[in-house]
Amino acid sequence: MNQLAHDTETEVRLLRHLIDEAGDGIDAMLELGLCAEDFVSEAHRRWWEIILRQHEDGALGVGSVLFEACDRPHEFGGLDTITRITQGGEPWAPHQPMTGRAMAQRVRSLSLRRKAQQAASLVSERAGDPTADVSAIREAAEMMLSALFEAETQRRGWRHLGELVEEEAHAALGRSRGTVASVSCRTTILALDRLLGGGFRPGELVLIAGRPAHGKSAVAAVLAVEAAKQGKRVGLFSLEMAGSQVAQRALARLAQVPLQFIRTGNSLGPDDEARFGGAVDLARALPFFVDDTGTVREWFPSDFIVFMPEVTQDWYELQEGSYPVPKELSVSALVRTSRSSTTS
Repeated sequence: MNQLAHDTETEVRLLRHLIDEAGDGIDAMLELGLCAEDFVSEAHRRWWEIILRQHEDGALGVGSVLFEACDRPHEFGGLDTITRITQGGEPWAPHQPMTGRAMAQRVRSLSLRRKAQQAASLVSERAGDPTADVSAIREAAEMMLSALFEAETQRRGWRHLGELVEEEAHAALGRSRGTVASVSCRTTILALDRLLGGGFRPGELVLIAGRPAHGKSAVAAVLAVEAAKQGKRVGLFSLEMAGSQVAQRALARLAQVPLQFIRTGNSLGPDDEARFGGAVDLARALPFFVDDTGTVREWFPSDFIVFMPEVTQDWYELQEGSYPVPKELSVSALVRTSRSSTTS
């Protein structure tokens, strides 16, 4: 297996930063989910534990940490490591300035990557056993990935509003200058984009409501294709629509051929065959995944935009008439819009 991801230098800098700043910022790092096991070095784990304990006791300082480390130097990496962390054995790299939070994020990220590498190695080892049960291998892989997903999304504590506002202000200015990519994913339906404030955004739940057989699945499939065309990783879970139906809608969208022609085969000519070839190549390149097993998995990658076409029907029937919908945003109007852009 390839060498596990690690960056011991950043770990040293992070520990030294915490001691220099008397633990300032530890709460934000705990909120990230940072813990002792995220440090690749056993000695660095001991440093994290002592820093955390002394911070909780209100006694964190260079002297108190140094006293405890020198009492058991072998547990803290030896005298060289003690010197580097408590006295700064080498200068900070001026060309790579990092805040304490950024260092904590890097240590945490590398820890998650190591766990992913270890899970992949274990699955690969089991898969190489010709006597191993395939179902057992799949279940083990899903459990490990589920645990990794939970670890990745772990959050603890509170963050100050001022810190959050500052981050968003920097991000907004970065997007205006073109130095930060936009987090929004356009639907390509102008009226819907306006309503959503620019499109889909991370952390939001968007419900597409409509009566049965009025086109909810069609709209969801079109939006999913457009999201994938923008480079977003898309997962479409369908409890009713088979993968072949999703593929037909995607083919119609990508090849710019009416859906009914694809379903019946009528009115297709030589030009359409060429369009189909281009659509297949484009579909293979899109980060678009479909699950039509009828069972929603307990986990999915955190960077997926997830579409579940059949989820909103009951909600709509319960709330019918309570929320007036503009005509241009009705499901039937969205279907017409998506069809017109498909056949144009």
